[in-house]
Amino acid sequence: VDALATLMGWSGDCKQIVTRVTGQRHTDDPTSPEHCAKFLDELKNRNYGNLNAAERSRFLANLTGSVAYMKFNDEDGSFSETTPINSYDVLKCGQA
Repeated sequence: VDALATLMGWSGDCKQIVTRVTGQRHTDDPTSPEHCAKFLDELKNRNYGNLNAAERSRFLANLTGSVAYMKFNDEDGSFSETTPINSYDVLKCGQA
């Protein structure tokens, strides 16, 4: 989500970014296909090549960094405070 925000030139927390994409502030808000279509049109005009050096660095860090998620490391028998971004652990963080 942070990488998408960087690409779009947005700032804010995860909820604010998702609201900008969907147009919904709450689950029971009506959906807006028009809002989503507008977002997709704006997204078509964005690409990595249009980012400045600092934005490119932030974009890559968002895609390759770690998330704050305590995970047991079987190899050394201890817990790590963070784990590299991967779909399984991101899903587990979202469910926590």
